Amino acid sequence: NAVPYHAKIPLSERADNLDRFRRYDAAKDSHDDDGDADVAPILVCTDLASRGLDVPGVTAVVQLQFATNVVAHLHRMGRCGRAGLRNGRGVVFYGEMEKELVEVVREAEHQQETMALSQDVEDEERDADGTKKLRKGSV
Repeated sequence: NAVPYHAKIPLSERADNLDRFRRYDAAKDSHDDDGDADVAPILVCTDLASRGLDVPGVTAVVQLQFATNVVAHLHRMGRCGRAGLRNGRGVVFYGEMEKELVEVVREAEHQQETMALSQDVEDEERDADGTKKLRKGSV
């Protein structure tokens, strides 16, 4: 029961398809999705859905074509990491021509992880009231 979401579909049909996709999560939680044609577990979409849509519970994003830039890539993948969801997965199919862009994304991801670790260490070095602890020898 995959449903499409792209600019060539009339707005009313897009809204209906998005609503069916959103309802799947609720139906799944209530074990009420068995063969229900009114819900859709998969939304097949273009970049039209990569910004501005808030769909909680998205656990996977599969890109059949790598984004044309890092920002677009992050917006696409951000669909599966919203609202504190930490177990989302992103999969990207890419070819030789996209290898350089893939490396840029990987480096940015590594820098983000390093910054997050640095922030964790800094947070641990604060007193209970939130003020920074002074290390020996610091002014």
